[in-house]
Amino acid sequence: MVSFGNRSYAQMAWNMLKSIQATSAGVVVELLYEPSTFPLNLLKDFDNPIPIPKPLLYPEGRLSPCSAKVFMHDLVTLDHYLYLDIDGICIADLNPIINALSKKRGSVFTQVMRTAKKDTDGEIFWMKKDDIFREWDLEPCDIHGLQSSWMFFKNTNAGRDFIFTAQDVFEKRPSNELLLHSWGGKKSGRDDFPDELIYTVACAIKGIDPSVELDFIVFPKGQVRLSQMEGKAILSMWGTRWMPHRSAKRIYDLLMQKYLKPQGLQHRFKFHLLERGKHANGKQAMGYKK
Repeated sequence: MVSFGNRSYAQMAWNMLKSIQATSAGVVVELLYEPSTFPLNLLKDFDNPIPIPKPLLYPEGRLSPCSAKVFMHDLVTLDHYLYLDIDGICIADLNPIINALSKKRGSVFTQVMRTAKKDTDGEIFWMKKDDIFREWDLEPCDIHGLQSSWMFFKNTNAGRDFIFTAQDVFEKRPSNELLLHSWGGKKSGRDDFPDELIYTVACAIKGIDPSVELDFIVFPKGQVRLSQMEGKAILSMWGTRWMPHRSAKRIYDLLMQKYLKPQGLQHRFKFHLLERGKHANGKQAMGYKK
C-alpha cells in the first residue's frame, strides 16, 4: 500500500490494514508512506512501514501520485506483491488470490478494462491510440487500458525490466493537454498524469498483456448489497468525492465495525469523513465508464 498527501489517506490505509488482518491471516502488509502526513500511532500497526523520499513524491515541487505509484517499486522489499489502492477494504481472504498470481507465468498482472486493437477504431480511456504511438514512438500495436486499483508484481529480472520501462515512460510523458480526462485532482496544484496510462504504455512497449481471469474487486456504481459481493475480496470506494453510492459507504462502515470490535477498537475513520480528503477530481471519476 502507498499513502501520501492528505491525512485521510493514512486513515484509509489503516482501515485497509485492519480489514486485511481480519480476513487474510499471514498476509504481510508493507506500507510506503509520507512521513509528514502519517500519524505514528497508526504507523506502528503495519508490518513493514517504509518512508517515501520527498523527491519521489514531489518530483517537480508538486505532489505527484503518479510518480509515487510508478517509483514505489524501488522501495518494496518483497519477492512478489499485490498492490492495492487504499480507498477500500478487504472483504474476503486474499491468500488464494496472491497464491494464484504468484504461480502464474508472467511478471505483472492487473485488470484490463478495455483493449484498443491496433487495426480498429477502438480507444482506451486516457489518451487516443495515435497520440500514444506518436508520443512514445511506438509502432501500431494493441493497447491494453488498465485499471490500476490492484496490480501484482514479481521482483524478477523480467519484473524489474518492466518497472524500469514504466519509469522511463513516466520520464518521457507528454503534456497533460493530450489527456482525454483529468486525474489526480487539484490538491497538487495541477492535474497529475495517470499511472494507469504509464503502465498501459509500458505494457505496449514490452508486448505484455497483463490481464487475468481473476475478478475480485467490487467497483460499486449504484446501490449495492453485501450479498451481491460473494466471491469478491475487495470493496473499492473508487471515484470522486460523491461516489460511490451511499449503500457502499454503509457497508464499508458496517464491516469495519465488525473487524475492529473483536480487537476492542472503535471504528473512528468512517467513510463520510475520509472522502472529504480524497484527491479524486470532482467532475470525473478515476477509472473507466462502461
